[in-house]
Amino acid sequence: LHGGIPVEVGMLTQLNWLIVETNYLTGPIPTALSNCTHLQNLALAQNHLTGHIPSQFGKLSELQRLYLWGNQLTGEIPSSLSNCTLLQLLDLGPNQLSGTVPLELGTLLHLRWLNLWKNHLVSGSSGLSILTAFTNCSNLITISLSQNYLTGILPSSVSQLSKILSNLFLESNKIEGNIPSGFGNLTALTWLNLHDNHFNGTIPSALGQLPNLERLSLARNNFYGTIPEKLGQAKRLGLLSLSENMLSGKIPDSLGNLTQLRYLLLDHNQLTGKIPASLGRCITLEQVDLSHNKLRGNLPSEVAGLPNLQFYFNISNNLLEGSLLEMSKMVMVQAIDVSLNQFSGEIPTTMSSCIELQYLNLSWNSFDGPIPTSLTHLKNLEDIDLSNNNLSGAIPMAFQEMKILQHINLSSNKLVGVVPKKGVFATLDESAVMGNLGLCGTWINFQPCSHSKQKQFLGSTKVMVPLVIGISIFIMSLLLILYSYRKRHTSQKTPAFNVGPTRISYEELVEATGGFTETNLLGVGSFGSVYKGILNNGTNIAVKVLNLQDEIAHQSFIKECNVLRRVKHRNVIKIISACYNLDFKALVLPFMSNGNLEKNLYPPGEEECKLNLNDRLKIATEIAHGLTYLHHHCFLQVIHCDLKPNNVLLGDDMTPYIADFGIAKLVFGNSMDASTSMNALKGSIGYVAP
Repeated sequence: LHGGIPVEVGMLTQLNWLIVETNYLTGPIPTALSNCTHLQNLALAQNHLTGHIPSQFGKLSELQRLYLWGNQLTGEIPSSLSNCTLLQLLDLGPNQLSGTVPLELGTLLHLRWLNLWKNHLVSGSSGLSILTAFTNCSNLITISLSQNYLTGILPSSVSQLSKILSNLFLESNKIEGNIPSGFGNLTALTWLNLHDNHFNGTIPSALGQLPNLERLSLARNNFYGTIPEKLGQAKRLGLLSLSENMLSGKIPDSLGNLTQLRYLLLDHNQLTGKIPASLGRCITLEQVDLSHNKLRGNLPSEVAGLPNLQFYFNISNNLLEGSLLEMSKMVMVQAIDVSLNQFSGEIPTTMSSCIELQYLNLSWNSFDGPIPTSLTHLKNLEDIDLSNNNLSGAIPMAFQEMKILQHINLSSNKLVGVVPKKGVFATLDESAVMGNLGLCGTWINFQPCSHSKQKQFLGSTKVMVPLVIGISIFIMSLLLILYSYRKRHTSQKTPAFNVGPTRISYEELVEATGGFTETNLLGVGSFGSVYKGILNNGTNIAVKVLNLQDEIAHQSFIKECNVLRRVKHRNVIKIISACYNLDFKALVLPFMSNGNLEKNLYPPGEEECKLNLNDRLKIATEIAHGLTYLHHHCFLQVIHCDLKPNNVLLGDDMTPYIADFGIAKLVFGNSMDASTSMNALKGSIGYVAP
């Protein structure tokens, strides 16, 4: 639908439901809608509406649900909405609303869901007394005031909020002071997001007494003191993010009791002591970041052997020592960073078992010995940094055959011999191999590789070959047979599908979407926005731009890239490219002109559904084919976790494509533990598995 909302709609005085969300409606919301006094459900979300929320909406005495999110509404939230005494759901974010949150909303005794996120709301002279006002709303399940400009101190009255409050989102504001210990009374709380504020003081031990807590995010504040031991009592915790604070002391052993933990983020603090071996009991961990602390001692084998790490393992910028022999068990991890520590010994040849590795940083340690040729077997490796160690021997020539490898840094070691010229080395800056006095090459600061030098370097090798030639031929024959067998079987299991086969820059996306204008906005979701675009070659695309201020959105982006680079099936959405840097992350997907299955099954307004029984059966069958592939025929089992009509896109010929893998679960092999240990309720209400 396009254009404005007709004023004549206000003449439908017996209207109960008006649902015109996810369209292209523009202009203001007509005040005439207030004449529809029997309205129970008013959904105008995800349009391009402007202007104020009519204060006359206070006349809608039967209104139960008001969805206005995803528009460009301005002005203040009308206090008259408090007259809608039956209101259960009020969703006004994201918009551009300003002013304070009316205290009168605290009189809405039936209110269950309040979402005001991503506006321009302020606290005003009353501070955060709005939270005190909400203590009257005993049915509240979700409060979201995140990404506003709220200031002040959390009142102790938060402990008197609804006994069934499940989600409290206050992140990305300017709230300061301590966290009231009374939070321990909110025993139904599952998500507590307070990150990106100005909180200080210590973390209350009472948070560990929340039996249903699944996500605790306190990152980027000014908390100090130790991590409470009692946090280990929150057995359902799946995400613990305490990054970028001033926490000190040891990492509590009790965190090893969090056997459903998937994300452990303690980076950029002042933590000391050893990494507790008890963390090895957290077998569902997918991402660990302990970097930028003062941790000492060896890396426990129990932690180095975590089998389900998928995203990254970062322990850089610490004082850790010893070897890395056990890290070969991280078969699914995509990034390992142990830089700026005191690790020593040889780089384990078994690291080639980390078959999904894309980024490896071992720089600024004391590793010695040769660079293992087995590292060149990491076919997904894009970036490797081995600089500032004591590595010796020659650079493995096989590095230049790695087609995906984009960056390599071997500087400041004791390497000798010829620098390869092909592959990643063809465009390599000489700084990436500087500080190796035994290397030769064509750069200005390198000694030339004369024929005599190369002959001298290879001389010792030629002497050794006759001594072992017979045994070598026999062994190599066996290895080639085994390698060919493994390669043949591996190629049958692993789909040749990489994220970003087509490189698309940020500038190209800006041009394709007209600068991400509102006219090209297809929709706004919890993790970001989707825009339509046209590339210079005429390809229609959908650009999914992530909300970088949302920590979960960042994980969703990584998760979706992680899935889409592995799968290839006619009923699973294909990725065109991924564009990402520190300030921008986006997925580039094919544009689906027929939208999603939801809109086709339940068209807006009085429009009839165009899908007949045969169409529905065909779509359902093809979705089942896609799910069968994801569950049983992928190299890694993919569990979607949020399959619903809204996440099934329809192509030009009405072919269905399963999409939106932001909360998917990946399981390696047949690991029953990994597949059954989903710590949190996932999916959408009405479609989530029982």
